[in-house]
Amino acid sequence: MHIHDKNAILWALERMTRSLYPWEQYMIATTLSVAVVVTCLAALWLTVVYIPSVVSTTLQVRSGAIPLFRDERAFAEHRTSIGTTTVVVGSMIWASFYSSLSLGILLGGFVFLCLWQSTQMLLATLMSSSIGLLATLALGTVITAVLLRNAYSGFYLTKVNRVNFSSLAMES
Repeated sequence: MHIHDKNAILWALERMTRSLYPWEQYMIATTLSVAVVVTCLAALWLTVVYIPSVVSTTLQVRSGAIPLFRDERAFAEHRTSIGTTTVVVGSMIWASFYSSLSLGILLGGFVFLCLWQSTQMLLATLMSSSIGLLATLALGTVITAVLLRNAYSGFYLTKVNRVNFSSLAMES
């Protein structure tokens, strides 16, 4: 192997390696900002939802709205596993943490893939195709709903020709 061949290989490897690193600082900063904001909002939302749910369920059990203490079989089953009630707080905390973190990582990763120069064109193509597909499906759903609004009475067809026409129009 000649020296020129080695230099060409090293130059090609260096060029390929540089093309994989993000070119601009905003790619990383935007990704991290989105991930942090989404993670914090998800954690806040889960906290706002979890605490009232547990309090409401506890009050319903204590007041008898949930017939736990009246059903002898269920009462005996829950009486033997009374230590598992302490798991609720831990599972609330860790489930909220991991689901918030997962959501932040997923959305941050998606934003990074949208901004990264190596995947930007692929994701732009995929997103434009997805938007076109969703617009077509939404338009078909709206047209079907408008055409078939008064075509049924319960489960019975009242306007058979309209249903046949709309089915034929949506197939083509």
